Amino acid sequence: MDCRHAGPYSKLAYIAQFDSAVLQKSVYSGHTAVLNHFNAVLSEVINREFESLASKADRRFFLSMLDTLSATSHLGAFWTQELINLKAGAENAWLGYGLRAVKSPLRDIRMADNLNWLYHNKYAGKKIIVWAHNIHISRNTTFGKRKIYFYNQTTGNEIYSKLRDTVYSIGFTSYSGSAGRLPSKPYKISPPGGECFESWVHAKGIQYGFMDLRTCNYNTPFRMQGLQHWDVKANWNNIFDGVFYIQDMYPCDRVKQPHAKTD
Repeated sequence: MDCRHAGPYSKLAYIAQFDSAVLQKSVYSGHTAVLNHFNAVLSEVINREFESLASKADRRFFLSMLDTLSATSHLGAFWTQELINLKAGAENAWLGYGLRAVKSPLRDIRMADNLNWLYHNKYAGKKIIVWAHNIHISRNTTFGKRKIYFYNQTTGNEIYSKLRDTVYSIGFTSYSGSAGRLPSKPYKISPPGGECFESWVHAKGIQYGFMDLRTCNYNTPFRMQGLQHWDVKANWNNIFDGVFYIQDMYPCDRVKQPHAKTD
């Protein structure tokens, strides 16, 4: 559901699929120079993302062409949604590394819209399980003059405004261990230094635990490592519906895929 197109499959196959499914069926079919220009910018977004060297003119051309494709193409539900998604993915990439991207709600708003589309279209009437970072699925991260994240338009907040109690969000937390997303190098998680949810559960000798925040009726703010691996004081029952505790966290391991055999 992410608007980023940064995975290995996107780098391998997306440009060719987009060309055959969208461009060759559009008003631009047969306009070789235009298509080559568009695909060159698309390649920058897919393969370099935050390090894209696309000029301002290239960016304006690319976004304008996506708007034209959205307005003039009849591609079916998936590719119609994907045109919107690709535009947001490019705009997010061009924010670059650092706080500009982190402080922008663009990606979260887009993910919520994609999840809402999946809920009502692709998987209508079915239960959907989404695996995402705690920050993305959180809600009510700003309250009054205080905020525990840069913006309140998280995926969790946006989708909850549409689907309400049909959404149940579970935040994950841990006492110690190691963490790290692929392909980054794992890093150590230090045990909390004071009184917080993780230290309370650890003192009970619990290795794995779950707390339903909807039914605990605990409205007093308390400290928990709910968004990152440091504790923050907040009304956590307004941010997640439940929390899953792991005493010793560990990261994913990369699995080497065997090479396909050829005759």
